[in-house]
Amino acid sequence: MTTGVPMVKPVAWVALLPALAVMALAIWFWQAVGVVGANAWALGAATHLLLAWVLRGSLGRYHQQGIRLVKQEKFAEAIPCFEQSYHFFQRHTWIDRWRYLTMLSAGKMSYREMALNNIAFCYGQVGNGQQAKAYYEQALREFPGSGLAKAGLRMLESVHS
Repeated sequence: MTTGVPMVKPVAWVALLPALAVMALAIWFWQAVGVVGANAWALGAATHLLLAWVLRGSLGRYHQQGIRLVKQEKFAEAIPCFEQSYHFFQRHTWIDRWRYLTMLSAGKMSYREMALNNIAFCYGQVGNGQQAKAYYEQALREFPGSGLAKAGLRMLESVHS
């Protein structure tokens, strides 16, 4: 699906190791129950994909809903989804911190950082620059190295100069 909305998803390459380990475990399981050769590999890969889909769909459901709405350019409706995502991962920081294992996510950016940047982006898209700036600043306070938040703030400042 092509969208006119920019999407950024940097990958933490080291995070692929746990994903590969889970896939190897799934392949081993299928071989242990008697599936052989390419079928075990295919079932192992399918098991990994299904597990990742279920984990991200359940633990990251608000994030996924927000992304779906952003792709439809329903920015105002996406904001509460990203706020719920932020609050969920704020309450359960260990899930976000260990997302490589808990969600089989190789994303470099934490879900909390993504939520704050997405909220700011959505506020910018609906014309509320003050709220956008506040959320980008919050993202930088919590994640000082957030390149996305820095770029968003620079963009907002360039419009006002």
